[in-house]
Amino acid sequence: MARLEKYDLAIVGGGPAGMEAARVAALKGHRVILAEAAPGLGGAIEWCKLAPKLQTVGDIGYWLEHEVYRLGVDVRLSTYMDEEDVLNEAPDRVIVATGAALDLPLLQVQVPMNCIVPHKDARVVTSIDLLSDHRESWGATALVVDEVGHYEAIACAEFLLERGVHVTYVTRHSMFAPAIQPTLRVEATLQRLYATRRFRVLTASQIVAIEAKEVEVKPIYGCSSEAIDAEMVVWVGIRPGADELYRKLRSRGVSAVCIGDALAARTLQSAIAEGHAAARNIERAAMA
Repeated sequence: MARLEKYDLAIVGGGPAGMEAARVAALKGHRVILAEAAPGLGGAIEWCKLAPKLQTVGDIGYWLEHEVYRLGVDVRLSTYMDEEDVLNEAPDRVIVATGAALDLPLLQVQVPMNCIVPHKDARVVTSIDLLSDHRESWGATALVVDEVGHYEAIACAEFLLERGVHVTYVTRHSMFAPAIQPTLRVEATLQRLYATRRFRVLTASQIVAIEAKEVEVKPIYGCSSEAIDAEMVVWVGIRPGADELYRKLRSRGVSAVCIGDALAARTLQSAIAEGHAAARNIERAAMA
């Protein structure tokens, strides 16, 4: 069987999407550079592993990392690449898998024109901030805002409950975590959370204001609001993609595709599937 023609391929971003793209491309005979700004591969998986009940999510990351090295991919850790760095490598094709933006605007889908401006003394954090913080004292009360409807906000709530915090869970959705309903995990999760006797859910609700140690919440379709004690607010929102590198490369005429969370935050399975498809479609794109 004739060996496939090799392409020089640069993949920027060592999360699950980037690693899967590197794995498949290497299997097809391409020379692959996999550049990651962090000191290790894994991307968002590294934060997910810190959440309660999610430690085994790291298994897919370990396997992808093993395969990338086994197949001889040129892995470059602690390597931030801008468009000039990519151009200096002169790859025939670039796959951008730089993940989602870390900065998260306090926007709500139901009221998109109303960006919440917290009180200057309020403590508002993202899920990444929360899970990577190793403090010993977390206060007595917290409020988790779930704009996504997946497991991320649940993980944050459980993380705080395990540390003795009273948690109020506020979601715009008409039901609790609708995105994981097909997995049949919702009932067991609610039983576990309510068993702490420190957990409360407010569905179909929105944030009105975030003060120093309380949050004003109201039903989306109601008028009266409620002040809820919260020494900390964990905002789980829809993250925009970190696609700046992709846009700059395209403006310079570079053949590039953008995958995974770099387009917009998505599930782990979807990100890996996009990395797989991007690598498999290299010849087709090159011939077009």
